[in-house]
Amino acid sequence: MKREEKINSYVEKFLPRFEEKYVFGRPRKDTREVLTALLEKVAYGLTFRQLESKYKIENSTLCKIFKRWTNEGKFESVYAEIKKNEEENFEEKRKEEQ
Repeated sequence: MKREEKINSYVEKFLPRFEEKYVFGRPRKDTREVLTALLEKVAYGLTFRQLESKYKIENSTLCKIFKRWTNEGKFESVYAEIKKNEEENFEEKRKEEQ
């Protein structure tokens, strides 16, 4: 599975948890795009600057959203799910190689 396909599968799974109602102020960034960028950060250890150049969202915006969602506890289950999936994929690959 390609990297983008893997991230998109996570986005589809977790998007409902991260949808936020627009109340006032500036229009929010697209939740799907922000979540895709942040999941790529979590899964592959990219920096906010690398994400900024790829997704055209300011790194400060990504950082603020990441901190807010982390403080709200939204990423705890995401971390666990990604880790579990990656470990399962690693084990499957090891079994195939043997």
